[in-house]
Amino acid sequence: MVSIAEPIAKPATPLRFILDRREVLDYVLALSGELREGLVERGFPVITPASGEERAGNVCFLEPQAQDIAGQLARHGVLVWGGEGRIRVSTHIYNDREDVRRLLDVLDSMRSREGRAGI
Repeated sequence: MVSIAEPIAKPATPLRFILDRREVLDYVLALSGELREGLVERGFPVITPASGEERAGNVCFLEPQAQDIAGQLARHGVLVWGGEGRIRVSTHIYNDREDVRRLLDVLDSMRSREGRAGI
């Protein structure tokens, strides 16, 4: 079994035959949990359940200006979906803790420029 943290030796082999599904799920849940925790600590109104049994790799938080915020994040190289009053961040196997940290840092930066508690 190949650890998801190690490079894949045979790139021509489809990932579904190399990666253990349970390891992938555990990784994604840990990453989305870290993201969710970081958003909650910053006071964002997170609507994604805390329990790993009730969530997947997507984390959503309420934001009235969701499309605008998603556009601002994209200009910083952070891709999310924004619409219908919420931001959705999707984490998966190709993301890592640095991606989570980058998103949170950009949100912090946007907040400090706006000079308000919410974005």
